[in-house]
Amino acid sequence: MKQKKLSSMILAGVIITSAIPAFAATTGANNSEVNQQAKLQKYTVKANKLHVDISGLSAKEAKAKLATAVETKRAAKAQKLGIDIDGLSKAEAIANIKAAMETKRAAKAKRLGIDINSLSKAEAIANIKAAVETKWAAKAKRLGIDISGLSKKQARAKIQAAVQERKAAKLK
Repeated sequence: MKQKKLSSMILAGVIITSAIPAFAATTGANNSEVNQQAKLQKYTVKANKLHVDISGLSAKEAKAKLATAVETKRAAKAQKLGIDIDGLSKAEAIANIKAAMETKRAAKAKRLGIDINSLSKAEAIANIKAAVETKWAAKAKRLGIDISGLSKKQARAKIQAAVQERKAAKLK
């Protein structure tokens, strides 16, 4: 009787110990697949923002392609601002770009005659946009045109067309 109990306990132990690793292996594989899918989803969202195609790539390849796209975008922004970020670390490059953008924002505010020194970045941008819109509205009023309800691009195009018409009328 003792031998039957002992053999059944050994058999139960063998079955349990062989089942646990098999279950753990399949669960780990499923978790890995789920993690890969979650990463690819996150990378797809970022790729859409950067206008980069990552379809058919693995998570590692997508990550590398996105890193290259971000670096290219950063270099283009630095070039547009007229600063050199070659040889700088990522943090230094970002800091230089932010400083150049702040300088550009301050120069634009000075040109428009507004003070943005004690304002946050968002408040400064909002004040600059309001000043530009006020300037455009005054110019449109001087030219005798209505730009209410138009987008920024449409209003600018309409003002430029009116200025060109005035110049052409003066030449005749």
